[in-house]
Amino acid sequence: MADTTSPTPYTGSSTITVLVTNAVSSANSIYSTNGIVTIRFAGIPGYAYAVERSSDLANWEILQAIIAPPTGLWIFTDGPDPAPPSPSFYRLRQNNN
Repeated sequence: MADTTSPTPYTGSSTITVLVTNAVSSANSIYSTNGIVTIRFAGIPGYAYAVERSSDLANWEILQAIIAPPTGLWIFTDGPDPAPPSPSFYRLRQNNN
C-alpha cells in the first residue's frame, strides 16, 4: 500500500533536543550572628524544595521541606538552640518527585 496523499508526504528527518534541568533556585543572602544562621532563598513559586545542612559535604540532613510561596522568596533560620555545628554547609535541593 502506498501513501497517495497530495502533496507528497515529507520523507526527510529532523533532530529534536530536549534539555531537562532542575528548578532554578538560589540563596540570595546568608547571615550568621550569635549562633543563628539566616538564609534568604529564591525559587520557583509552587515548586517543592529541601533546605539541607552538612558538616562534611558527604552527609546531608534535611532541615526544612517547603513549597516555594507565590513570591518565590522565603527565609530559613537555623539555631540558636541547638546552634548549627561548625563548620556548616547549606544547600537548597529541588524536591519534586
